Amino acid sequence: MRNEKDFKVMNFTEADYKHNDIKPSNYLIERVDSYNYVLHREVTRSELTDYDQDRLFLFQNRYYLSCIKHTPDQHTAELVVIGYWEAMKQLNRMKRSLGGSGRWNR
Repeated sequence: MRNEKDFKVMNFTEADYKHNDIKPSNYLIERVDSYNYVLHREVTRSELTDYDQDRLFLFQNRYYLSCIKHTPDQHTAELVVIGYWEAMKQLNRMKRSLGGSGRWNR
């Protein structure tokens, strides 16, 4: 069994996305060794049926995809997560700028 010190949970801040329709995912960073970190995306309960069970694992009562990215260090993994979160902010800005028009749904 892996030590919990080998994992870091990164949860998005609700306040940053309070008025947004598209919410980002939470992530889990796993330290495999000194030069290998694996990034996992949290899967919501409603998404569970979208994935094969062998691609998921349970950590602290949350489900995660087994691996979405490898990085050489924790700092790089954290930057990747922050980049994903920033992309969600941009999507929300784009959606608001379209004013809810049908163009978003095409």
